[in-house]
Amino acid sequence: MYVIEITTHLTPIDFVYMRKAITVSGAESLSDEVRRDLIESVFADTQSMVLGAFMTIVNGLVIAEVAHSWPAVAASAMISLVVVARIRLKWIYQSRTRGNAYTDVRWLERHYVVGMIAYLLSVGLLAVAAFKASDDAFVLTLAVSCAMTHALGIAVRNFAIRSGVGLQLSAVAIPLTIAFISEGGMFPLLIPLLLAPLCFFIYGSASRLRNILLSQIGFRTESERIANQFDFAINNMSHGMCMVSAEKRILVSNVKFSEFLALEHAPPITNVRLEAVARLAKRRAAVPREAIDGLLRAFDAASAAGCSQSLEFETANQSFYEVTITPNSRGGWVVVVQDVTAKRNADRAIDRMAHFDSVTNLRNRRSFELALTEALSSTQSSGAGIDVMFLDLD
Repeated sequence: MYVIEITTHLTPIDFVYMRKAITVSGAESLSDEVRRDLIESVFADTQSMVLGAFMTIVNGLVIAEVAHSWPAVAASAMISLVVVARIRLKWIYQSRTRGNAYTDVRWLERHYVVGMIAYLLSVGLLAVAAFKASDDAFVLTLAVSCAMTHALGIAVRNFAIRSGVGLQLSAVAIPLTIAFISEGGMFPLLIPLLLAPLCFFIYGSASRLRNILLSQIGFRTESERIANQFDFAINNMSHGMCMVSAEKRILVSNVKFSEFLALEHAPPITNVRLEAVARLAKRRAAVPREAIDGLLRAFDAASAAGCSQSLEFETANQSFYEVTITPNSRGGWVVVVQDVTAKRNADRAIDRMAHFDSVTNLRNRRSFELALTEALSSTQSSGAGIDVMFLDLD
């Protein structure tokens, strides 16, 4: 019986090393798999993007109507065109993903950044148009609120693309700065008091969120690697194996265990109640009923004794199996099934050679002596007599 134990424990220091493996000399060197995961996060939610764009267009039309500004109408139209282009980019990504086609993640990243910059630049130009066309407090508040909302949205939606965060912030901050300066009065004070701290906060928040996402990607990648190694190990064992929880549910099993239950073409059994598997084995008659009942009782016996329980039995096809049930400290069990047919047949062959003559195929002197000793012992205890016939063939 072989015991394989794989323990995974990742500390914060491990995450630091993962992060260093991703970043080289301060410049990012991400694999296409990591970039694909990052891109997937920005393409995850289209509804919020469409809803936000719709409300932005409505704000632009309200500003255009109140301020009588054709540039505001042009900015709203530009926003609409950019949204259509971004939706098409999302459709391209989804269609290639569903078709398992190769997708150039760098191409997707570049086009996404360009689309986002164009969108935010349109929002910034909308603010400039509002400041140029009107001094109405409602119009200016609406324009600034719209720009600030989109700037804050960068840290929430687009933090995964590090190279684009600064450009996207600039696409909002530069037009808004121009609007504050052109308006004059107290508005330029908003640049160091409001705009600059907000940009630093957004950039820092986006960086922190991205580092968290990269750590999660690294942890998931490492977990998948360990899981693949574990799956390869247990499915290439010569023995059948399964792990049973304290609630008697099979958590994981290998192919040999399925073959033991006459489920050769079935996938490995996972997250299934042990009683259900036992009923299936009884219906298929792969294992004798009395052996299955004995196995079910052995789980409780192993837990009560605190040590392994082993059972041997013969199947209908004259195969011999040894099942070892070992309890663990968490209340579950590890079951190892070993085919001992070859060993049992070898033991039988050795026993026959020891007690039968190879020429006549009759019992030899050693076998006779054992049988005679046993018969004499039984007669002495019972008081009955025994007759021995000696025939000499010469």
